[in-house]
Amino acid sequence: MTITPYILECLRNLTILAVIAIPITAQAATEPPAAKIVKLQGSGQFRPEKVQQWNPASVNQGLFAGNFVRTGDLSRMALLFVDQTQLSLNQNSQLQIKQVQDPQKKLDTTVRLNQGRSWTQSKQISNRLTMETPSATAAIRGTDWEMEVDENGKSTLTVLSGAV
Repeated sequence: MTITPYILECLRNLTILAVIAIPITAQAATEPPAAKIVKLQGSGQFRPEKVQQWNPASVNQGLFAGNFVRTGDLSRMALLFVDQTQLSLNQNSQLQIKQVQDPQKKLDTTVRLNQGRSWTQSKQISNRLTMETPSATAAIRGTDWEMEVDENGKSTLTVLSGAV
């Protein structure tokens, strides 16, 4: 069977349409990001929950429930959640965004700091954040605080203002 120029042109057009249609469909099906990276100094990486490979992170990148982020040596990353809660990660830290606040479903934002140090600020009492670590869980309401998880999983919480 020979492919005529007409069939070849039709195949090219179908390929172009498929390439254009897939990103539009995928984008329309996704939810808005739970947070975004607003600052990155040094090296930072992210990965979806069910993927093992880490990818380079970038400023203004959207993050979703289930995503992990981590920082390298001499690196820092700042996240801004949709409820305006700010979270900064120090060097050699790893965090997972487990779920995002949804007042209609009565869900709090929940993150898990697996290692490293984070600083979090939430000025609104209505913003409900829960931070899990290997050895503790903290529920935060309108507070400025720092959490550190050492290499053995020991957690140290420092409250800078407000209450935890």
